[in-house]
Amino acid sequence: MSFSNNDENAKTYITIALALSSGFISSIGFGLLAPLFSLRMDDLGLSAGTIGILVTIAASAPLFLTPLIPRLLNIIPTKNALFIAIIINMTLYCLLCINNSPFLWTIIRFCFSITGTFLFIASESWILELAPPKLRGRIFGFYAVIFYGGIGIGGLLISQFTYKSNIVIYIAILLNLIVLPFFAIKTISASKPHIGGQKFSTTYKLIFKNLAIFMPAFAIGGLETAAFNLFPIWSRQIGFDDKMAGAILGAAAIGNIVLQFPLGVLSDRIGRKNVLKLIALVAIILPLILITTHNSIMVLAIICIWSGFVTGFYTMGLVGIAEYFEPQRIALANAAFGTTYCIAQLIAPSFGGTLMQFYGSSALLISLSIIGILPLIMLYLPQKDEKYS
Repeated sequence: MSFSNNDENAKTYITIALALSSGFISSIGFGLLAPLFSLRMDDLGLSAGTIGILVTIAASAPLFLTPLIPRLLNIIPTKNALFIAIIINMTLYCLLCINNSPFLWTIIRFCFSITGTFLFIASESWILELAPPKLRGRIFGFYAVIFYGGIGIGGLLISQFTYKSNIVIYIAILLNLIVLPFFAIKTISASKPHIGGQKFSTTYKLIFKNLAIFMPAFAIGGLETAAFNLFPIWSRQIGFDDKMAGAILGAAAIGNIVLQFPLGVLSDRIGRKNVLKLIALVAIILPLILITTHNSIMVLAIICIWSGFVTGFYTMGLVGIAEYFEPQRIALANAAFGTTYCIAQLIAPSFGGTLMQFYGSSALLISLSIIGILPLIMLYLPQKDEKYS
């Protein structure tokens, strides 16, 4: 049966919407689990450095899984695989309600890191394949709005119901459950990734051959993981109450919702590299300004603007993949993008937590500025202009 252009266009955007919903569900978990884990572990008397190490352990899982995702998607259709991952997520939420043991919660977060990373990479690859070239910036700007809106919902749940209540976990389970029926809708199938002759090391070789393309992933992975896991501890250290931790995530989400789509539109107009330069400047300057104020309104305003801009590293990084890689290589490239993100996740929390423990709260903010410099440096290294095939 053939479809008219309008039918095909409708089916394309329905498919993109389903992929977006998968990323959205995963992002709620990210926004919920980061402060929930940090604050409950802090209540048990663990130091910031120890919490950072536990977050690093949890974040190490995708480092080994991510290069295997193209192979997995070559066996299981993307749509089916996303459905299974959401079911596993719901099971993990249920396990969180058993007790607050640091060992148990670290293992569960380890598993969440696997399912969350899979949901991100599989859904993003599906979107990258379908997004019209002239609309990539806008579509991924909108993707970031949805994604960080989910993080904001997670933070809002913590703020409204407090991190001590399991109600936040029950709501997360319900939201996952709501998405599942939409997988019955007919969609466009994702292409099977081209994996012929590729080894586990192929992903890492691709990263180091294209550092300028993948460095935005490293930056946002480090910034997000360090900030969202350690900002709750930082806010306590400078005298705020625990509701401020949820408010900070909410402010960050508002910044992303307000700024990501305009950054995507700007990318379509002036080019990805120019937008990356603007984002890097904001990423460097605003954390240093944050050191100078403990006023809650100012802190929330700065974090709102900072987060809205630095999330653009992620958006522009995805646009870069679409620019530099052929469709059959997108899943591999996106796995490399996710792996780079995971490498930063592995390094940043323990690095930031240790700096906070020995040098105080301002050390975290300085480390965020340093991470923000890296994509700017990489832009000035020699880069290839042809497509990777």
